[in-house]
Amino acid sequence: MRFWRICRRVHQKPDGEGARLVGGRWNSPGRPMVYCSLNLSLAALEVLVHMRAEDLPADYVAQILSAEDLKQESITAAELPFDWRHPRRRSHLAGMGDTWLVERRCAILTVPSIVIPEETNVLVNPQHPDSQRITARIARSFQFDARLLHAGAGSRI
Repeated sequence: MRFWRICRRVHQKPDGEGARLVGGRWNSPGRPMVYCSLNLSLAALEVLVHMRAEDLPADYVAQILSAEDLKQESITAAELPFDWRHPRRRSHLAGMGDTWLVERRCAILTVPSIVIPEETNVLVNPQHPDSQRITARIARSFQFDARLLHAGAGSRI
């Protein structure tokens, strides 16, 4: 299995520290988790939804992570409440992720993207022993296309 992560160069170690500090959709603060996506375009969108144009640093990198023959679990949209994308469900989803982290049943959990529910995000439990078998390398520097950050400004269809 190959998956992607976009992060700042200084945070390239996939240790879940950023998510531990602030929490995320699938984890509470204090619990490390590495957020990735099955494709690079979704990884980019997942970063963009949390940023303003003036906040985007220029030191992002795109990482490719690989995990061969590792047990994984999946949560599908069909298994979630009908309004799972609504902000009020954030604590419910974080609770599900926290349970998965604590139980350490496997190192990888696939979940639907909030941004594009038909797409898949890959969550890594850095505290699971099998996470040490996941390799990560920087594929390239990553800069967001300015048109994504200034949608509609002078554009013509």
